[in-house]
Amino acid sequence: MKKIILLTCLIVFASTILTGCQTLNSENSDKYILNSILPKELDMPLTKESLSKDETREIIEKYLNLLNQNLDVNLENYDIGDLNGDGIDEIIMYVHEENSKENVGKLLVYSYDGEGYYLLDEEEIKYDKENIKLQIGKISEDKEGIIFCNLANEETTAVYVYLIEDGKLVSAINPRKVNLFSVNNSVEIDDIDGDGVLNFNIYTIDPEGNKDENSKIVLWYKWDGKDSAEVVKKENLNNEINADNQQYTTLDNSVLTVDDLKIKAKELTKNEFSNMLYEYISMLSSSLNDGNKILSSYIYIDGVNKLNDFLKEDTFKNLDSLENASNLTSNEKFNQFIVEEIKKGYMISSVDNKIVLKINYDYFLNSFNDMLTNEMLSYIRIKNQFDNKPISDSKILIVDKGEIAVRLNEIENFRLVFPYSKALNEVLDIYNVYVDALLFLDDDEESVEKSEYKIDTNYKDELIEIKQKYPQTYFSELIDRMLTLVEGIGGGAITPTIKDYIREVY
Repeated sequence: MKKIILLTCLIVFASTILTGCQTLNSENSDKYILNSILPKELDMPLTKESLSKDETREIIEKYLNLLNQNLDVNLENYDIGDLNGDGIDEIIMYVHEENSKENVGKLLVYSYDGEGYYLLDEEEIKYDKENIKLQIGKISEDKEGIIFCNLANEETTAVYVYLIEDGKLVSAINPRKVNLFSVNNSVEIDDIDGDGVLNFNIYTIDPEGNKDENSKIVLWYKWDGKDSAEVVKKENLNNEINADNQQYTTLDNSVLTVDDLKIKAKELTKNEFSNMLYEYISMLSSSLNDGNKILSSYIYIDGVNKLNDFLKEDTFKNLDSLENASNLTSNEKFNQFIVEEIKKGYMISSVDNKIVLKINYDYFLNSFNDMLTNEMLSYIRIKNQFDNKPISDSKILIVDKGEIAVRLNEIENFRLVFPYSKALNEVLDIYNVYVDALLFLDDDEESVEKSEYKIDTNYKDELIEIKQKYPQTYFSELIDRMLTLVEGIGGGAITPTIKDYIREVY
């Protein structure tokens, strides 16, 4: 008799649970019925601290399964935390719908309104073979966010960062700006520097590794506070050297000319020499203004006729022509100055009918090509194009926009392949100049003189063609945004408001 009574009680209890689940998963779910199922010792709303005890966590997991039957609580598929700063913790869970025809999962956020938890928002996640990590925590000093990692296939893991904004789940990372796909599933989420902000890592192929070897590096990221992520630590797995403890050979007073660099190149590794050359070129850049002031003072005294004739022969780009340079003018000091600047790695060029010193990037590329890392080679090519092959003259385009798009695409590739580069910010400054020219400059003065510039069909069609040619790039996204604004609030014109908005987002 006792067994019959016990069996009856279990059936009634199971029916209650199933009814609750069915009710919740219907469109008219009654969230408050579920609260009555919770044990009295479990306080509502739930808190992150309540997950620290096994007994409490087990009760919470039963409740979470009532909220959503698809939740697998045996994996890292849920967390609790305050995502909107109101002092009340939300519930985040990741569910994989077994009956889904597509490889799509869902990120769900449940909010508490004083009586129970309800589904606040959900987001479909494209890559969903299996979720392997999920964590709520600080992603900046003043922002709480969600970081989770999904297996996209057997060998690739995708990392995501989400925020809650105005009650909606919003991706904090633009995938066109940073590659967050790991080549294995050994990804981690952790505060690696003790500042209270979560970091996350990916394993990626080393762009400096041998093609025949499967060399990998580990990149630790943090959210940049906007729509991307920045590298805070790089680990080289093969030689067990990371960015924190690697001993770089830095520039010293013994390296004053290109010939000095050639000697150093024989003594150093590619990484060491590339680091030295980067510092050397930075030194040349910082000294450029002073050098041009001295050059101007000599030209003012001695005139420029013979110098102009010499420039026409284009021999200043060849550092082997020092003998010619030493007899350039009747002023021996002027000649010696030119020789010394050429030895340092400068060339003399005519810009806007003005004779100036410029860095001879071509010579560095030709002299040290086999001694440099891929990162450094890409950096020098980008700098050479920007400094020595201008795209505009007094803000009038002197190249077609297709050429600007080629350069933008090269910089975006640099950002994706070398996100750890110490030259990245410098390269992105160049990117911003190119984007501004692509979107807002034309080959006539009208585009510069007017604060509002009515774009014609050719202007629009050229940008659309570029967008279609480079559909995966961030600048194609900017083109789309700008043209949408022009057709909308701009009334067919590029206005100061549109310019300010677009410049703000890139």
